[in-house]
Amino acid sequence: YPDVRDAGVNPLLHYVESGAVELRHPNPDFDAGFYVNEHPEAADNPLIHHVQHGVSQGLPTRRSLDIAQYLPQVDTRHVPSVDVTVDIIVPVYRGLNETRRCLESVLSDTDRPPGRIRVIDDCSPEPELSAWLSALASTGRIQLSRNRENLGFVETVNRGMIDAARHDVLLLNSDTEVPSGFLRRLASHAYSAPKVASVTPFSNNAGEMCSYPTATGGPLPEGYSLEAIDDACQAANALRSVDIPTGRGFCLYIRRDCLDEVGLFDVEAFGRGYGEETDFCQRALAAGWRHLLACDTFVYHAGEVSFGENAPERSRSWNFLVDRYPNLPRLLAHQIASAPTTPAIFSATVSLFRTFPLPTILVLDHNLGGSTAHHIYELLNQLMVSANVLLLCPKGSHLDLSVSSLPGHPRLSFANDALNELVTFLRACEISRIHIQHWIGFSTDLHELVDRLNVPLDLTVHDTFSM
Repeated sequence: YPDVRDAGVNPLLHYVESGAVELRHPNPDFDAGFYVNEHPEAADNPLIHHVQHGVSQGLPTRRSLDIAQYLPQVDTRHVPSVDVTVDIIVPVYRGLNETRRCLESVLSDTDRPPGRIRVIDDCSPEPELSAWLSALASTGRIQLSRNRENLGFVETVNRGMIDAARHDVLLLNSDTEVPSGFLRRLASHAYSAPKVASVTPFSNNAGEMCSYPTATGGPLPEGYSLEAIDDACQAANALRSVDIPTGRGFCLYIRRDCLDEVGLFDVEAFGRGYGEETDFCQRALAAGWRHLLACDTFVYHAGEVSFGENAPERSRSWNFLVDRYPNLPRLLAHQIASAPTTPAIFSATVSLFRTFPLPTILVLDHNLGGSTAHHIYELLNQLMVSANVLLLCPKGSHLDLSVSSLPGHPRLSFANDALNELVTFLRACEISRIHIQHWIGFSTDLHELVDRLNVPLDLTVHDTFSM
């Protein structure tokens, strides 16, 4: 792990003291998240459990690859009709341009379920923003209310949920932009099972469990629009969802019957914000409710525009959450380590590559660094705007496939003898060219790989090994 290396600590001591609890992989062939998911009793230290019990019982240390889960599902594009009324609650404090884009995108969605767009001006310090909201409200397209004093996100949202009466609610940050049909899709997920409390979509900026294409979030990938990514998610993952331990407040669908049972956000504990939706979601989990990530929906989120960023508040709220829910860090660490959203992320990426007007190139490298790595780095930078690039490298008993044209995208690992699965995936990506930089370290039959893909081949000779 780069952070362990950079800190200069002994990796064995780090694993014993904290790495095991964080479900870090003790070696490339041991997926701690998978192991604990299969054997919850191993949560304290998966490696020790495997040494004491797993080896003698032949317990697998990594999931077998079902490649079909990483490919686009059947694209029915049929969203079941849900007879529900949903009020969209948009708290606003700052950011005229962001708020305008947000509300215009909501109003452009003509396929919304019935319900009101309830905008709450939390005593904004920007007169031009308040004036624009008043002008929009005068058209009757939104319902606008104003707080007499600045109450902060939590109490403002609570007032909106109370005013929504018997309706379901969608909490929507004013620095988001939504695609057409998003709310109907979220509602369909919310009623796909009896006790779904909340639904969150994919976003470019939604934390480690709900972000696409990177795990930690960031701007939209260069060259891709909100509509293009949402279309890819919908085409690849229609009606697909994943259970998550907590929803994300930037765009959070909440069922009214869950609100009735669990209650509103905790204003007293969380004040002006940060952590209130996690607290709500943990209360709902304890009451037997579930939270879903809608893998077929993508919402853009700028992040930290309206209510700003406050690191001390975040730290205080996190400490409070851990005191109230001692198992929360482990719950989140398990979710991140087990990476249940990775198949849906790859499915969307395959769909995106199929529809985006760029060729998709497979690059092979030995992954040993040196001048070859420097050359590939420069090559990939040049190809960033002209091709979709997949990079395949040997890594012990497996092949590591990364999406170089989408930095931060999850990786996919193939066993060296899983040539059929590798070919199936690469064909689905519609690979148009192979570029071999180096093949030292590959035990997979590259001749067969090239033959079966049957696309043009480039070979770069870096040293005498290639000759």
